[in-house]
Amino acid sequence: MSGREKLASDEGMLFIFEEVDKYPFWMKGLNFPLDFIWINGDKVVDILPNISPPSPGQSDESLTIYQPRVEIEKVLEINGGTAEKLGIKIGDSVKLN
Repeated sequence: MSGREKLASDEGMLFIFEEVDKYPFWMKGLNFPLDFIWINGDKVVDILPNISPPSPGQSDESLTIYQPRVEIEKVLEINGGTAEKLGIKIGDSVKLN
């Protein structure tokens, strides 16, 4: 999502990993806030809401690294505030089509 000016309200990016782990993410090159929805199996196991983009000119070394509190196999990135607006919470079921 780096370099995009915005994300449509019905869009997101899903990362699917082959191994369960605590994968790190950062906001390098992002221009808008994101919600990170951490998923293991078919359940939401953690949510980091409204993660702000980096400040203009912020160095890569100073960027915050975000990780889930528990091991996961999927991460869904959506517009900041969307998880709360849609009522997404830890323990919710996830179904991929």
